[in-house]
Order: sequence, then structure tokens, then C-alpha cells
Amino acid sequence: MKTDAYVYIKTTIKRNAHGEWVVRLYLDGERQIGADYFASDRDDAVETADRMREEATASNRDRSLASWLRKRLANDRPGDRDLRKELENLLRKLEGGEA
Repeated sequence: MKTDAYVYIKTTIKRNAHGEWVVRLYLDGERQIGADYFASDRDDAVETADRMREEATASNRDRSLASWLRKRLANDRPGDRDLRKELENLLRKLEGGEA
């Protein structure tokens, strides 16, 4: 799992040779092949592209926060034990684990 935030989130909508609308998601310029979506209706394709960007943006915020938490946890200071435990639990949640 990538742990740093994405810099660039993009979707494209194009019609293929079969007349289907194809929505593609790109993160930092890299096509996310498993995320391709095929629709017979352009409105559905546009709605899906919007949703893909929203979900990628929300995930990106979690990645940014997780990155900040890892840096904060690396600077272990005396007296931070309770805060450290809370931050570690939050980091596990953000990275998809159970706290």
C-alpha cells in the first residue's frame, strides 16, 4: 500500500470502438487499470468519474494524515506516551487495520 499522498488525481472519459463510455482513473499519472469503468450512458460515466475523483481525494487526505502521523511518531518525546498510543491507533485505522 502506498503511504504517501498523491500529487495528481485525474479521470478521463472516452468512447471506445464498441460505443461504450470508458472512465479511467490516474494517480500521479499512473493509470489504475483495475478501476476502469464501462458505461453505455455518458451521464453515468460522468457521474462515476466524479465519484472516483471524490473517493481518491478522500483517500488522499487519509494518506496525508497517515504520513504526518508517522513523522510525528518518529519524534518520540518523554511524556507523550498517551498521545503516542492514540496516534498509533489512528494510524492503524487510516492504513486499513483495526485499532
